[in-house]
Amino acid sequence: MRPTSVLVSITPNPKATTCSSGSGAEATRSSVSSLVRDVSESAEFERRLWESAHFDGLTGLPNREYLLAELEQSLAGRSTTTCAPAVLFIDLDRFKVVNDAWGHAAGDQLLRLVAARLSNVIRSGDLLARFGGDEFVVLARNHDGVAELLELGRRVIRELETSFRLGDHI
Repeated sequence: MRPTSVLVSITPNPKATTCSSGSGAEATRSSVSSLVRDVSESAEFERRLWESAHFDGLTGLPNREYLLAELEQSLAGRSTTTCAPAVLFIDLDRFKVVNDAWGHAAGDQLLRLVAARLSNVIRSGDLLARFGGDEFVVLARNHDGVAELLELGRRVIRELETSFRLGDHI
């Protein structure tokens, strides 16, 4: 006869667990060895490890690896009736001059400011990633064609043409 209920009681000794199964007088009792372990620290460690492998530590943006996986997925999942995803590659001119003249802290601040500004101009559903160094990429998914992409490019350029303030430097 198949048991109609299972009762598990954990005793103060986490290695000894008592299980009862069955119903009424037919219930049987047996001891089962078990180990109760809190895996929340392990799960948190795995989450942080995944995040550090897929996101840029300086800007918080997705990194190159994450971007390439998303691009591959976007290409694989598109239908023949929709526009292919587009990639806008952004390279900051004269970034090395900022690092050389004002130090790496100023360069890091500039990269964070650029990331914030670019985040404000991309469309919902697009992906902004830091490709590496002073390079950023926008993965434009679900667009209506060249005109929309050109407008996105113009918004990016306008946003980056505005001066940046880095401490006492502009």
